[in-house]
Amino acid sequence: MSYRSLCRRSIAVLAAIFAAFSFVGSASADQKDQAYFIDILHLREGKTLAHAKAYFDAIEPIVAKHGLKRVDPAFAIAKVMRGDEGADIVNVWTVSSPEQTFDKVFSDPDYVANIPVRSATFDMSRAQMILMMPAEW
Repeated sequence: MSYRSLCRRSIAVLAAIFAAFSFVGSASADQKDQAYFIDILHLREGKTLAHAKAYFDAIEPIVAKHGLKRVDPAFAIAKVMRGDEGADIVNVWTVSSPEQTFDKVFSDPDYVANIPVRSATFDMSRAQMILMMPAEW
């Protein structure tokens, strides 16, 4: 990956994290130990936000039973303030168990059955996925 590409991706990630912090920063005291997962996604050519919504409508009940719950709303990228590589969608999810949630999701046959839809909808080679844990200052 070139230095310029790395810089552009880093800027896109930072912009998404900034958007997520607008929600996380307002969390109540009992949410201060909450882990969050952020995914920053690019739609494939010809796909729309409606395609993305259909995918998330299908998988949200599946991943929720394993402790991955999306914070509403999903965020559509309105404007890239800096850099020239913008994503299309940013999701912020709460994670009940960073140690177990993702293993359970990725081994669920119902989730696995939706991977072809995910791959057809999103350019997963460009996806940014970040697990955030509370900082221990």
